[in-house]
Amino acid sequence: MLRPNRGPTVAPIDIDQVRDFFEMFDLCQRAATRWAALRRTDQDIPHFTALAGAFRDAVARRDSLGQSEANAAFHGAIAEACGNAHLRDTYKTLLGKGMRLSHLSLIEPLTGAELPDSYFAWLLDEHDRMVALIRARAPDPAEQVAHAHAEKFRANVLRYLALSEAPALGVPYPDEPKPPVRRAPRRLSGGS
Repeated sequence: MLRPNRGPTVAPIDIDQVRDFFEMFDLCQRAATRWAALRRTDQDIPHFTALAGAFRDAVARRDSLGQSEANAAFHGAIAEACGNAHLRDTYKTLLGKGMRLSHLSLIEPLTGAELPDSYFAWLLDEHDRMVALIRARAPDPAEQVAHAHAEKFRANVLRYLALSEAPALGVPYPDEPKPPVRRAPRRLSGGS
């Protein structure tokens, strides 16, 4: 959102809606990838490959914004190939919302450092597998890979939220000793 005399702002992410987002995101990602495997054209494959390569390049540059944008473009192309305008539009809307969350999934929550190379190698492999399975017109395994991909995204975002928001919510880190529970004295009401 742009406001006069102020920089751009991003709408806050409502923690209560994160679960709803991921349920719908997973469903749309699985369906779009499955249908792309059934309905894609021959021209789609080089496009998917190029977009997977753009993500690979962003990873090599350690460019988290570029990674988010390239990832959204890659999955958006799969949405375009699914052959269903309603699913395409819904999934692309979720991809746009997911870009904000993907920034959270691409950093180490406690230090702000980048995630290990193994995490990115896994993501790159998943994109390559999606392209190969869509190329092979293999809807069941393509959907399974899309589901695993969505689950990894969800798990990493939830890990970030759990670790980074825990102090603000009064929740200790998993390896931090728990403070003693202090209960307020109970009041007995004597009627009205």
